Amino acid sequence: MKIVGYTFYTQTQVDMFLKPDSALLVNNKPFFLPDFAKRFEMHPCLVGRISRMGRNIEERFADRYYDATAIGLNIQAEGDMEASRFEQHICNVAFDNSFVVGTFAEQEKSKFLLRVDESREDSLELTYMTLEHAIAQISKYITLRTGDMIAVPYVNAEPKARKISAFVQLDTGRYLERGMLIEVEDAAGRERLRCRIK
Repeated sequence: MKIVGYTFYTQTQVDMFLKPDSALLVNNKPFFLPDFAKRFEMHPCLVGRISRMGRNIEERFADRYYDATAIGLNIQAEGDMEASRFEQHICNVAFDNSFVVGTFAEQEKSKFLLRVDESREDSLELTYMTLEHAIAQISKYITLRTGDMIAVPYVNAEPKARKISAFVQLDTGRYLERGMLIEVEDAAGRERLRCRIK
């Protein structure tokens, strides 16, 4: 099983990432901040679970290749690390427990509410990429197999209402701190993800 997805920083800076199954963190388990980097940042995303094998999938047929969706947190490391460029890539993106996934449900793409420490809230929506488009693009290069996960970033539904950080313009990227409690609810008020940072 592998995790493949995109991270948006600005309209001109888009990164694709690939994570192994050891990056998966589920069942509301806490995320323990590693000590190999100075900062860690989360990027909320919509996760599609692949239900059949495919390669070179056309976008119009892509919805047939996943059976459920969940909310995810793509966690990436930042800062200077004493390592080679290859090691930095692995440490930045693919380290253990760096992809938090909430409860899966039948294909659902509505807006979600992200809450940090029970007070600060962001309304999340898909704007720049759909799961279907991501599946079509990724399957040009990588064979998708049952159980794989595809992630596309959520963005702040009202990006001009409040500046999330000094450099993130499109998504809800946020630096992580010990003690943080991250929760995500769907439109019906049901909890879809919960993660404590330790």
